Amino acid sequence: MENSYEKAEQVIEKALQISPNHTTALCGKAIFIQETCNQYDAAEKIYLEALSRNKHNADALCFYATFVGKAVFKKFDQAEMLYRRVLNISEMFSPAWSHFLLSVKGDHDKAEELYRRAYEVDPKDAINLCNYAHLVEVFRKDYERAENLYKEALLADPSNVAVLCNYGHLLARSSKDLERAEEMLKQAVKLDPSYEDAAFGLSVIRSKVNARRAQAAPARNPLHEKMYRELQRRRDVRSVNAEKKRDSEEQTLRADRMAEMLLREEADLEAKRGQGDAREGNRRGRKRF
Repeated sequence: MENSYEKAEQVIEKALQISPNHTTALCGKAIFIQETCNQYDAAEKIYLEALSRNKHNADALCFYATFVGKAVFKKFDQAEMLYRRVLNISEMFSPAWSHFLLSVKGDHDKAEELYRRAYEVDPKDAINLCNYAHLVEVFRKDYERAENLYKEALLADPSNVAVLCNYGHLLARSSKDLERAEEMLKQAVKLDPSYEDAAFGLSVIRSKVNARRAQAAPARNPLHEKMYRELQRRRDVRSVNAEKKRDSEEQTLRADRMAEMLLREEADLEAKRGQGDAREGNRRGRKRF
């Protein structure tokens, strides 16, 4: 990340060396100082310097409006005045004012009007479509219209991480299509692994999918429940009877085997007795002669 900042600073400084009064380059330097060093006073001086070079530059006006509209300054009236000046120059900057109205002032109606105006100017602006869809989803609770806007945004820019993430979240919240939501967020994470909303949304979806898989059988109505209990009772009775029958059969089989064994032993004893009597008779006959 530090290398990226250093590279950005080098590019800005090179641009200013070539053209010291370049308005956009001055704004880039102000943004860099503001975001990386938190030097707000120095950043504001550069913004004002840029506007002194060209007070009708829409980019500079929009950047400065966003700067003074931050909660740390609370110059909301000044920010709104600057946004109005920007819109008089170009409708393309209405999404920036919409975001300010939505996030800072909570003016949903005016924000939606500006998103709509920006949509009319450029129907394929994926970021504006995404922000517009988010407003409709979160504050209007019109999920069908929000989904249609997300679809348009995705067609305009299929690799836009914010669009993939927000659309995936919409599908996940409604549990409408968890598999598709999971695929969108996987793609978002693949495109930008540092995008925390995508990674968090993916973990939520996987929890929902696992919970759905672990759910018990669908709930039965009372009649079905009664029938199920009766069916289970009959199964238990059949099982007990079968067990008793099996025990009885085993006992009978053991008794038969015991009887067979006793009969064989008795036969053996009788045979031995017969052999003993025959030998005794032969012995007596020999003595008589």
